Amino acid sequence: MKHILPINEGWAFVKGCETAPAAIPAGAARVDLPHCWNALDGQDGGSDYWRGPCCYLKTIEKPAGKNVYVEVEAASSVGKIIVNGNPDGKDPQTLIEDAVAGITAPVTQ
Repeated sequence: MKHILPINEGWAFVKGCETAPAAIPAGAARVDLPHCWNALDGQDGGSDYWRGPCCYLKTIEKPAGKNVYVEVEAASSVGKIIVNGNPDGKDPQTLIEDAVAGITAPVTQ
């Protein structure tokens, strides 16, 4: 039987990261998804509209003996799921290539 566990609350948000940090940084902002990381700077009339990379990080315990999948319904522009900080190992690195695509990635560890 399929069981859906919402994980939208309690994400760590890091602005300006080129790669996902191995651990959640102590100073990371806490946000709930969906989240718009440039909602204010795009409207304040300043010249500070952020166009760089950002990371959303969350620690989730995988139940033993269960098949687990992370499902992202949409991402703006480009998104990437990295499970266990290992894009080249057993767990997938999955790109979302447009704003309307959804993606599901298995969690094996």
